[in-house]
Amino acid sequence: MLNRNVSILSLAAITALVLFNFQNCAPAEIASKANPLDSEVRIVDDWSKTEIQFVTDSVQVHDEAASAGVQGICNRQHNGANLKWALYGDDSGHAPLFVGDSVCKSGQFSVTVNNLDNIVCGIPHRLAVEGDWGGMAATQFEKRCQPLASEHVAAPESSPMGTDCSLEYVPAQGPSDS
Repeated sequence: MLNRNVSILSLAAITALVLFNFQNCAPAEIASKANPLDSEVRIVDDWSKTEIQFVTDSVQVHDEAASAGVQGICNRQHNGANLKWALYGDDSGHAPLFVGDSVCKSGQFSVTVNNLDNIVCGIPHRLAVEGDWGGMAATQFEKRCQPLASEHVAAPESSPMGTDCSLEYVPAQGPSDS
């Protein structure tokens, strides 16, 4: 019995000694040394090699919205680079409806489209952005028309908390067959 207890205690001591060598004892960074103005959230490995892209392939905004912000990502090698954006109607051969500037900062950019009152709802537009280094991206931009009828419906039980569902009737857009 005594040999068994000695063996267990010896094994525990050896295990503790071995594991102690793998302990992470890195010093904590002192908060006063950190500059809050230079702090940024970023991907550790910079795995994305994409030069520039919008977050989604298409963007819809509500009919009553006066402005909309559309975000995208840009390669952090281009931090501080200037971006030019333009919103085109159906035919990209025409002059843009709106133009503006943005900046690649911390691997992201934001485009703010104002004066949406002048855009017809239900018609897809093309929002394009180009970096001063030559990278370019585009997304479909559409102002969503108000539905003719809308009714709130219960969300399925399997939906995440806070899910809000509604059934809407919106007439089809496009040429008529008659």
